[in-house]
Amino acid sequence: MLYFFYDGNSNGKIKLVGDLKATIEGGNTATERGTAFSYKSSSASTNGSITGYNNGLSYGSFTPGEVQTFFDNLFGTGATGSSTLNKLELTMKPGSRLFISPNVKS
Repeated sequence: MLYFFYDGNSNGKIKLVGDLKATIEGGNTATERGTAFSYKSSSASTNGSITGYNNGLSYGSFTPGEVQTFFDNLFGTGATGSSTLNKLELTMKPGSRLFISPNVKS
């Protein structure tokens, strides 16, 4: 199960106004693992000669600042620190994932 999904192509917002508890189930294989968030970088992609990466693809950033901006935009007003995720309590079971993050570099 994917708990929160955002494809980056809409203006939708998720505002948590009350406390929300959720459990993300685990699994033994990639297809069985529960995932809390799908993160798509909003930064300009980088491609070219990057050691350890498939250089035929473009990669966005996966920094703490980028992730905070992502959550402020999706779960808040877009202003810095506006995310309402402080209302979310996640229980992550063994074998679960917090993020799926396609085509990002650290």
